[in-house]
Amino acid sequence: MDADSDGEEGLYYTWTEQEFKGSLGQYGELIGEYFGVGLQGEWENGRNILLRPFDDPTFAQLHFLSEEELKSLVRTSRKSLLEVRSARMHPGMDDKVLVSWNALMIKAYVDAYMALGNTSYFNSAIKAAIFILTEMKNPGGCLFHTWKNGVARIPAFLDDYAFFAESLLSLYQCSMDPSWLKEADTIVKFVQLHFTDAGTGMFYFSQIDHHNVIRKVESYDSVIPSSNSSMARVLHALGTLTGTNSYMESSLKMLEIMNYRILNFPQSSGNWACLALEMGLSHHVIAIVGEDAEARVNEINRHFIPNALVVGSTGPSETPYLKGRYLSGETLIHICTENACFAPVETVDKALQLLGAHLGMEN
Repeated sequence: MDADSDGEEGLYYTWTEQEFKGSLGQYGELIGEYFGVGLQGEWENGRNILLRPFDDPTFAQLHFLSEEELKSLVRTSRKSLLEVRSARMHPGMDDKVLVSWNALMIKAYVDAYMALGNTSYFNSAIKAAIFILTEMKNPGGCLFHTWKNGVARIPAFLDDYAFFAESLLSLYQCSMDPSWLKEADTIVKFVQLHFTDAGTGMFYFSQIDHHNVIRKVESYDSVIPSSNSSMARVLHALGTLTGTNSYMESSLKMLEIMNYRILNFPQSSGNWACLALEMGLSHHVIAIVGEDAEARVNEINRHFIPNALVVGSTGPSETPYLKGRYLSGETLIHICTENACFAPVETVDKALQLLGAHLGMEN
């Protein structure tokens, strides 16, 4: 939704003092004070954002009202204000679907599910990922940047691929479904083939055959991560999970190019710094194998464990870190670091104790 309407930012949502009080008649002064109009709520060009300088009990006491009386007045006033606002010119709505922004949302949903256990978040993440794979990807592996009214168009940019690959890796870690890992690997191979700057090992923002686009290398982390820093983190995580050394080598090469900027301009290198920490500190893979793996994965994901990737399987698997570790009738948790693994443990509590001892952390 646009911030502007009728050529002015915030016009739809803000009020002059005269507009506000005139819309509420005899209660204009009282409710104006309640929402800070003309005081704390004053914004710019004589317009106000509706704020609440006082909590309800304090405001009610100041004006010799019961809290129920105040709530009733506020409900009635809000209804009147919404009626007046609805007659204004509405802000424009941009309702196209972008892969990159949806990918960021998918990962946010997965993070929220892992922390809070709300399955509706996980289901929303799955639904959005399936939509992108079915509606915004062609058989050749190319993603489209945008979709609207049943039509996908414009070849995807690097941030679309990088953010989506990150979200797929998150889905894999909490679902144990290897198809997400495979899709992430497919994306990485496509990006390496069509976006690589052979001279530096970094990636162009647009693919090689993207017409009428000046190719650039985007590397500054801003309000969202840069496409290259995101891709470097994908390469590192995917290389770790699949045992693909070439991915990890590519990620390290990209990080080395950015080292000076990370040290001297950290404010525009936040995601690169995250990658540096992932490479420089103890990095763990937590592999959970057995019939109860799903429950154990969910349980361990409730804890914040820095610098760790979680993989799991309820049966035999060919995925590195899981291969050859299935034992019928048992569910074991393997803590691995630097290509070596501690003796497996049976419970999440014991796994956390082992991690805490190795990292010097308190549980």
